[in-house]
Amino acid sequence: MMRNYFFILHLCVVIFSGCSGSTVVATIDAEVADTQVFHRGQLLGTTPLLVTEEMCRQHGFAIPEDYIETDGWGEWIEFDSADGSGTKKLTFLVSESVREQYLTLETPWGIRTKRSGSRGNYNGTSINLTTGFMPLVDKDGIRLELHDLGKYAAGDKVELRLTLIGTGDKPVAGFRPELMALWGDQDAVWCARSCSKMELDERFSTIEPGERHEITMLIDAPDKPAAYSLFVVYHLFSDEDGDSLKINAVYSESQLLSVAENNELDRETGRQGDTETRRHGDTETRRHGDTETRSEE
Repeated sequence: MMRNYFFILHLCVVIFSGCSGSTVVATIDAEVADTQVFHRGQLLGTTPLLVTEEMCRQHGFAIPEDYIETDGWGEWIEFDSADGSGTKKLTFLVSESVREQYLTLETPWGIRTKRSGSRGNYNGTSINLTTGFMPLVDKDGIRLELHDLGKYAAGDKVELRLTLIGTGDKPVAGFRPELMALWGDQDAVWCARSCSKMELDERFSTIEPGERHEITMLIDAPDKPAAYSLFVVYHLFSDEDGDSLKINAVYSESQLLSVAENNELDRETGRQGDTETRRHGDTETRRHGDTETRSEE
């Protein structure tokens, strides 16, 4: 009798859902339970998240027909816009209890968690996608840290300060070590990001346990003022000539690179004439001409 009751209750829910326009068209899940899913700054819910026709109408998503697009650089998944104007990006944030185990993605709306590979089932009437997340330390025991970025004027030289750390229990060795920085604004198509590469010398061909390498990489700030998502990848190849990697690409966290108009940056940094004052944490830097002084509180 009880079993029949639950069957009837389930049937009523299904019928009601269809009548109310809340038919499920996709399920978004994650390998970490109760992961939050966001569209820009708005929380859509937690995984497993049922995407309904009503949700798509509310947020301007086109109803997915056969698959959900994923970002090849591990930051978001996307739906097409219902009006054909572009795409709608969805980001993830794992629960606070495990957040420190994964790489972060900084956005204008808050911190998120960087994704890794996903798996999906696209054979049914609704689409199912489950995403993984990038661990803080690569499986080979290597971590790439990107230190805090500041705010820059369009066309400035941007100094990326990085630390490459060996955390494993054995050396990792390969050929042709390099860094690759990638960046794009919040509407950039993932495969059209700007890219800059830097070849590293032989010191970076072998990463010993406990070893730390401090690296500075220079790129040109974009010409258009905006908030750009930037990250860096460390590559180590299997041989002198081929494209096969010795280890998986090692990612840094993604940080916001803020590019402002020159006059806006002048006001924020306190630049007066040839004198410029910048603050970073408790450190104040003053530059006059080619002379730079620093003071710490």
